[in-house]
Amino acid sequence: MLDVRSPMVMWLFLAGVSAQIDPQFAVNLTVYHVNPAGAGVLPLNMDTADPSGGLYFWLTQFLLPLECSADPIDWKSSFDCQNPEQVSTDLVVTKVEMLVDSRLSGYAACNLCEGVDAFTKRPCQNGSYVCDACYVRSWRGRSECDATRVGQADVREKFQVDPRCGPAFQRECGWIYENETSREIACAGCVALRHRSLKNNGCNLEATLGYCAAEVSRPCGEGARDFECWRENMPRKTGGKWYSTQEAGFCREGQDTPCGWQVLNTSTVHEQCLKESVMDTVETAAPACFSTCGPRNVTSTCWINCFFSTIMGPESHNSTTLAGLPVEHLASAWERPFLPSAEGGCPKIASDLRSDTKVPPSWLKAQGNIFADAVHQTEMHLV
Repeated sequence: MLDVRSPMVMWLFLAGVSAQIDPQFAVNLTVYHVNPAGAGVLPLNMDTADPSGGLYFWLTQFLLPLECSADPIDWKSSFDCQNPEQVSTDLVVTKVEMLVDSRLSGYAACNLCEGVDAFTKRPCQNGSYVCDACYVRSWRGRSECDATRVGQADVREKFQVDPRCGPAFQRECGWIYENETSREIACAGCVALRHRSLKNNGCNLEATLGYCAAEVSRPCGEGARDFECWRENMPRKTGGKWYSTQEAGFCREGQDTPCGWQVLNTSTVHEQCLKESVMDTVETAAPACFSTCGPRNVTSTCWINCFFSTIMGPESHNSTTLAGLPVEHLASAWERPFLPSAEGGCPKIASDLRSDTKVPPSWLKAQGNIFADAVHQTEMHLV
């Protein structure tokens, strides 16, 4: 949450610490990021989120047992099932308290490099984070992401599927399905030609990638599998904000030029401890359902059904009708681990705030640039 009236902001100004950020625009912002432990606690070239936005990204990991065993596996599942920020065995979650310039910019998607950037096709350092996929562009395609400012995106706006998009895509680009061997290339061309009509009918990048992929994600209510429906409904349920903090805007000690964001404090916990907090909250809300599944087994279909039905309502597996737990209850379960241990928080992991202590991840493995070509061709037109 941005807070311009925080006593911390005023104290920093009086102390002369925040001179690099224009005082009239300086606000507090608290964000969270999920990473393998070796990636470091400073969110340099990383995407972060508020509690609701973090839940949108993080909760999808509970779908992986269904997604990754599905046949056929769709494009989104192909990525999710290999994403180190979801499947790594040493995940941590870091709460970052920052001072930022409130003149936020467009959100830039930051991704792990595999040697070649999936968006620009330029070489990059293997295991590093790269931010170059701007989600906000002018009508001429010019990037509106200022790397020296914090970027922001609304989860619902960027990821919620608009029911108008499917019919519009079928009308404008349905012919691509006649050529199975070059669907992605044909789709990219069609999107470039018809991007105005598609955008006017609510087609964002996420939806378009789904339609362009070799294995199309089926919309909820139109033959989608349970996990596809839950995945589609997730942004509708959680909402929230995503942020991008690029290295160009990082306020370094001794720097006398303007900058966009400064880290005040961090707190890091093991992701498993946060997971226990959220699972306990959900299970407590529906004991009758979970009792039919036996001991907790997060890979069982029974447990997964209870989990998402409790969060989003009993119809969420086959429709866009949502109910279930208030998102505020889930956000509280997300934030609780960062309380002091004496108040029920998780044990804290010691961290180093120096920007030169980030260890290149040893867990990175080639992922085959899944859907990279489609992204490279279409993101200029729909984001």
